[in-house]
Amino acid sequence: MRKGTWITLLIIIFVIAISYYAMSKNGHNTDNEFANCISGQATLYMQTGCFACVKQEEVFGESYKDLKVVNCAEDPSVCATEGIERTPTWVINYEKYIGYKTIDELSELTSCELKEVENEIAN
Repeated sequence: MRKGTWITLLIIIFVIAISYYAMSKNGHNTDNEFANCISGQATLYMQTGCFACVKQEEVFGESYKDLKVVNCAEDPSVCATEGIERTPTWVINYEKYIGYKTIDELSELTSCELKEVENEIAN
């Protein structure tokens, strides 16, 4: 490969990596305190193999384990009883919100407070 092709390829990879990092962090700290607050007011209905459900899980990172989650593939009767037709669906204070929700949207819907993350660049 020519030198210019390698440089272009490296730039593309770099941009993709930075974009992924920025989207996954979203400038917020989704710590256990935030997840516990949401868990006190909301239940996430998801399904194994659902792309949007995986994306929803990724925004919480390690604190995802602190959420109230029902897997409709494993507990279809629970989801049927609750009237869950699509996943992901958040039930927050008895209201259904269908589809992927950002951390900001969940903060607004639940009144759970977000902590801003300081982005530091190592020199």
